[in-house]
Amino acid sequence: MKIEILLIPIAMTIQLLFLFKRELLADKLWKKWIWIVSGILFLIALIGNNNNIKFLPLLMMPIISFGIFNILLTIYRKIYNKSPVDTFYSMDIKLLNSGVFNFVFWVLGIIIPIVIIYKIAD
Repeated sequence: MKIEILLIPIAMTIQLLFLFKRELLADKLWKKWIWIVSGILFLIALIGNNNNIKFLPLLMMPIISFGIFNILLTIYRKIYNKSPVDTFYSMDIKLLNSGVFNFVFWVLGIIIPIVIIYKIAD
């Protein structure tokens, strides 16, 4: 039971990378590995879905969150011709576009995967 709690940080890997090492999410080499590892976690969650492990469906979250991140990043780059920056420590009004990107990712990158996961798991 206590070991299941470890599935939560694993499920939040994309959000943790976004928070602490955002540049890895946009790097081409890392992107490939993130897709592979996220896909493996997704398959583990699908295959083990019939078990009584409560948080196992959360392993589907990284691939969905990473997909949302890539869609939002592509849209942002098409509109502004640059990558968003971390605005956590800044109150600069010039970084408002990046701040909106960050907020939208945090909201959509957590809510949408959880809704999808528990629709699939039911």
